[in-house]
Amino acid sequence: MSAPNTLYITLQHLKTVDYNTEFHWGLYITGSSPPSRHLLSVTDANPPIMDLRIELREVEDPRRAPTMVVCLKIANSPGLTALHSAASAVRLMDNGQLPHGEPQWTSRVWVKEVLYILAKRGCIQMPWGLDKIERNFLYTANENMLCTGKAKVYNELAWLTRSVDDAIYGPMPIVTKPRSRTELPSKSSYAEAAARSSRP
Repeated sequence: MSAPNTLYITLQHLKTVDYNTEFHWGLYITGSSPPSRHLLSVTDANPPIMDLRIELREVEDPRRAPTMVVCLKIANSPGLTALHSAASAVRLMDNGQLPHGEPQWTSRVWVKEVLYILAKRGCIQMPWGLDKIERNFLYTANENMLCTGKAKVYNELAWLTRSVDDAIYGPMPIVTKPRSRTELPSKSSYAEAAARSSRP
């Protein structure tokens, strides 16, 4: 069961081809009490195909989704207003704003950009960098593939402390402007890192 006032990353199974599993990423946020629980994601359900749009839905229990694999706590809740503001700040489908090395906008790219903006604004603190978060997230999801449709919810950050093979699970690039962006460092908030990098 999800905990109150928490921000989660969610993964839903899309397909597996030649042992390569594809996931749909989302962000699940809970308030102090039900029904203040929402799933924020991007979708191409409406035409034109691959013209991704932000979708916000009230979801009482994400574990009930038949394709949900895992929900992992990433931070304390920044509040729905702050989350929606950060999500809206991502220039989705603007290829000029694609992170360096990414061929196209996907739910994974969008989630990482939203987390980056939340951390930059000081709305959340993440004790590890986005590369490690993605690496451990995918590792944990692959461990829980048999739980698809009855997803496990991680309410602690212990999943981030595990050692994961970089060669298999990442890292993936997240830099939008390589010369101006500071990656979230190990065991520090982005705001602290940005302050240090701006000092003369």
